[in-house]
Amino acid sequence: MTFAYVFGVLLLILPFAMFVLLLMMDKVKRFDIYFGVLTENINTKTIMTRIFNVLYLIRRQLFIMIVFLVPDPVLQIYAFIFMCIFQLLYLCEFKPFITSEDRFIETLEELTVLIIACILPDFTDLYDDADMKWNLGWFIIAVIFLNLFVNMIILIKNMVLTVIRAYKIIRKKIIIQYINSKKV
Repeated sequence: MTFAYVFGVLLLILPFAMFVLLLMMDKVKRFDIYFGVLTENINTKTIMTRIFNVLYLIRRQLFIMIVFLVPDPVLQIYAFIFMCIFQLLYLCEFKPFITSEDRFIETLEELTVLIIACILPDFTDLYDDADMKWNLGWFIIAVIFLNLFVNMIILIKNMVLTVIRAYKIIRKKIIIQYINSKKV
């Protein structure tokens, strides 16, 4: 039991330790080498964009606390919806990612979670209509598959671009080797 308490306290302290590290980012030499994973694909120009991963962890911790501490499922869902809206506003306002593609993917995923969270109250005991719940379940599946489909298209596009870049590099090396062999 003591181990669980120690582990829980460490998990609660982790986001704040990350926050302090990110505040000291400009002062720590070779920050990227030691702590670069904290800012990978993140715009590090302002503190509000640096703390994306900190907010991500705090959001997960709040979700766990809400599940265990709030007894009413409807209040849990509405708290979750509020967190999703906050995250979407943060993503749109501060644009924490370096590339617009990463911003689009993260916004799409948050929007998907928000849509599903808005439908969740209909699955509580407030409504007894089984057909409505059945149809909403299929709608949730459709939203998830749409998200997956868009992510797969982006993944395939990036794979094709990577293969084209690799082909051009290999082709250039072969041409250079061919030219060098003709000179000799």
